[in-house]
Amino acid sequence: SEFCSNGDGIRLELQSHAPYGIVPITKPVAFGDKLQISFRTLGLGSVEDVLQVIYRNNKIIVRNYDNYLLALHFPGKFAGNGINMVGSTIPNWEERWFFKIWNRIVFKKYTDFAVNDDGTISPLDAPHLALG
Repeated sequence: SEFCSNGDGIRLELQSHAPYGIVPITKPVAFGDKLQISFRTLGLGSVEDVLQVIYRNNKIIVRNYDNYLLALHFPGKFAGNGINMVGSTIPNWEERWFFKIWNRIVFKKYTDFAVNDDGTISPLDAPHLALG
């Protein structure tokens, strides 16, 4: 399933901390020049820079940042775990064979999320944990 009112997605603004939302708080950190895959740490920030996302196949896709994916900082599902976004500026990077293999082996446990009935976002199979 997919949530969005249009192709741009839904803005991750926090009702509990208005006027803030979930934004990148670091510059991209590259895994390697050849792969052109990088990550950015996320946190609270101004709604002007807030992420716009869609939900598809258990992935939170960040539309306004080159289709990066939301990812847990560490693979465990525990309170206090940070949230990153991971991706590449290469067009359609998530469709490339390398990422598909890497996703099956490494990223799956980091990038699977669920949208709960109350609209919060949690790591898949951990509805007691929510972003924000």
